[in-house]
Amino acid sequence: RIEPKLALLRRGADAYRRASGLQPTLAALHYDLGLNLFFQYLTQRSAAKFGALSEAQLAAAESLVEASRDAFLRAVELHSSQIRSQAQAGAARRVLQLEKAQLATYWIGLGLVESTGPLRQDAFIRALRLDSNSFSAWNHLGILYLQNARFREAYQAFQSSIVLRSGQPLPWIGQALLHELAVGTGTEAQSRTALEKSKDLYARALVEDVKNVPAARLGLGYTAAACGDYQTAAQALQNLTALNPLDAAGFNMLGLSLESQGQLDAASRAFGNALSLLERERSAAAAQNRRTDDEDSDAGYQSLASRPAVLLANATVPVGLRSECVRANLARTHAALGQHAEALDMFQGLLSGSPQALTDPDMWSTRGWSLLQLQRVDEALASYQKSLELQPPTSRDRGLLLLSQMHLLVGQTDKAKQFIGQCVKENPQNRDTWRSMTALAIVLQDWKQVEFALYHLGRLEGSPSVDVLRLRARANYLKGDLVAAVRTLSKAVHLYPGDASLWTELGEFLVEQRAPVPQLTAAARVLASPLCTQAPL
Repeated sequence: RIEPKLALLRRGADAYRRASGLQPTLAALHYDLGLNLFFQYLTQRSAAKFGALSEAQLAAAESLVEASRDAFLRAVELHSSQIRSQAQAGAARRVLQLEKAQLATYWIGLGLVESTGPLRQDAFIRALRLDSNSFSAWNHLGILYLQNARFREAYQAFQSSIVLRSGQPLPWIGQALLHELAVGTGTEAQSRTALEKSKDLYARALVEDVKNVPAARLGLGYTAAACGDYQTAAQALQNLTALNPLDAAGFNMLGLSLESQGQLDAASRAFGNALSLLERERSAAAAQNRRTDDEDSDAGYQSLASRPAVLLANATVPVGLRSECVRANLARTHAALGQHAEALDMFQGLLSGSPQALTDPDMWSTRGWSLLQLQRVDEALASYQKSLELQPPTSRDRGLLLLSQMHLLVGQTDKAKQFIGQCVKENPQNRDTWRSMTALAIVLQDWKQVEFALYHLGRLEGSPSVDVLRLRARANYLKGDLVAAVRTLSKAVHLYPGDASLWTELGEFLVEQRAPVPQLTAAARVLASPLCTQAPL
């Protein structure tokens, strides 16, 4: 698909050269030639990403940028001279304004291919001095400021673009990205507001997006997922990957959105596509003896913790997507699907090839779960112990609870009690700790411990939650006190009538208690009503 496009561009360049030979002082011909050469470079750079060019062709592609710069510079010089001549000849002000606007376009072209940031900035500012209503100049200046972390100036530049042409998507994308970059720089509430604003701006860009700019769909996918709106995220990312099937970051984000909706098979396929694209790019880079963004990036590989690269026109804001990120995501979905051997293969590759994976507690805990399912108990417990050691202080209680649960699953109740006790000691305000202690005490039929744990859990929660009521009902049931179990669940369904699982348990207890038929009928009728269809079973 690239060769036919390149062939047409080369034929066009030959035609421009012949025309400029016939009219060497016509600035527009040099400008058109510069654009043609720049488009050739962009097309070849796209092909190089997947190994479609030889080393000699890569060198030739780089030379196109310099040739493009020479053509743009010649256009600027010729048109500047023409404007000076017209001014000296007393040309009308309106004529000079139109000519200056044309010269501004030539400066923008030169700004696209200049080799340094200051030179690009100078070219765009010169264009704006000639034509302050140049949408393109404001837009490219905003992108340049964004790349150089001059966020206030970038926002103002994008705002100027929006005022001039609100129907164009790129300035909306620029402002959306600025709000996205503000996430995590203030309070939690401020970050949430910035994230939601970013999502709205990406959605606005898509309303105006007649050219299907991928950045808008990728940005909306990321921000919607981060806001918990996984359905919107998946829809945006499915459209993105359909339009651009070579977008590894898009497939990775699509996988995360699908995984969050419980669509694990589809998520696994999306992660597999992302990994194949990254491996293909890495193989092409190795053949050409160059490094990839994958290798250079120091971005973490955790799910939504690192933002994939976002493309704005021809500019890239480098954040990076590592293949380790995708491998970890794929391993996690394999484990969730019960494909534990495949998950362990992925984890083994991460452990041997990614130093960063060695320090990720979630990776070790998921690996431990897969090992446990394959009856490799000692390795599983060692993996969970490693996860605990790597947990940050604020999450250490989570690691202790995981270890407690794993020891309980393998029948080591003393160890389970030890880790829960340690968790209570380190963080007595953690509700999950008291829930786990209650559940463990029920398994061990230690009824005094059950009451002790439920008492502390109730104090933390204030009003009784579904979990507390369900645990108390099950404890009463196991003690043989069906009346108390039914009474507790009756209270639960009164407080939480939309929870279908509570009605199911109440029905089971009523059957065992041989309750009168009217009570069973009422329970069945409520269970089948729309009130409960909205609640997850």
